[in-house]
Formats: sequence, C-alpha cells, structure tokens
Amino acid sequence: MKRVLPILLLIIVGCAVAVSGCTSDSEPIADTQPVITAPPTEFQTPAPTEAVPAVTEPIIVKDEDIYSVKVTLNAEEMTDNNLALSVNYDYSNPFGATGEGINLLATLFAYNYDDVPAGFNPTTKAEIIAAGIPYKTVGETLYPNNVKKTGTELPAESTQGALNLAKPYNYGVIVDEGNPRN
Repeated sequence: MKRVLPILLLIIVGCAVAVSGCTSDSEPIADTQPVITAPPTEFQTPAPTEAVPAVTEPIIVKDEDIYSVKVTLNAEEMTDNNLALSVNYDYSNPFGATGEGINLLATLFAYNYDDVPAGFNPTTKAEIIAAGIPYKTVGETLYPNNVKKTGTELPAESTQGALNLAKPYNYGVIVDEGNPRN
C-alpha cells in the first residue's frame, strides 16, 4: 500500500491539472510571434505579339480566256535556300477534242512577308515586278487534252529579288495568254 499511495496521489494531481485547464473561462493567450505572409506574386502577362503568318495558300491567278485549263501549283524547299515551283496545266476534256494550242505565260513568284506591304495580293505581272520580289516567267504551248508541267527555282533563276526560306513566305503564279517565245 505504500507504493499505491504515491501513484494514486500522482494520478489525482495529474487529473486536477488537466481538468483545471479545460474548465477555465479565460480567453486563450495569443501568440506573440508575428504572422508571416508571403508577398503577393506578380503574374506577368505576356505582351500580345503579332501573329507571324505561315505559308498560306498559294496565289493562283489565271486569265479569264483560259478558264478551261485547270492550273495547280506546287512548291518544294530545296537545301540551297531555293524554292522549286512547278505549275501544272490540265487541258483535258471528256470529249477528246483536239484543235489549236493555247500559248501560256506563267509568272512564278515567291516573297517573304517582311519584304512586301501588308495585304500584298498581286494579280498582275506588273505588280510582281514593281514589288521587287523574286519571279520568273516561263512560257508553254498547251494543246487540248494535254497535261503539262513546267517550273523554276526561286531565287536562283529569278529575274530580281531575294528569298529567305528561314522567314515566313508565300508563293504563287499568274497565268496569262501570250507568246511563250517572248
């Protein structure tokens, strides 16, 4: 019993201490340490940039008199910073008609967007020449039921101007009736 008494006394004191803290009517003591808050984070909104146009649809303009000739244009980038342009003519018809040929002049051109005014959309060879961009005119005689292909490499075979394939560019062709010998 001598041993039980000190243990019992210790339990009674522990309970008294625990109960005294829980039954107190006083407010809890606030922390004396300041609350540290993180500074507000500034979010930097990127400045809007003007969209860099990629290669758009090729420009294909053809004379009204050659409406029956289907004209398509293909381009392929070469390793030597040239653009190989090829114009395809399809003068097929379901009736197998034959007759006189059509003399066609194709003015193939390519340009970097930075080298021309905004909204540049040429429709004539004169506009191409005035713009100072790379171009070459290639002649062809096309007969009924012919499918032909002709082309050039720009700026290597160009009459004027330069082209940088590392920058955004576009290309096109203007097809007119004319003498391919000129």
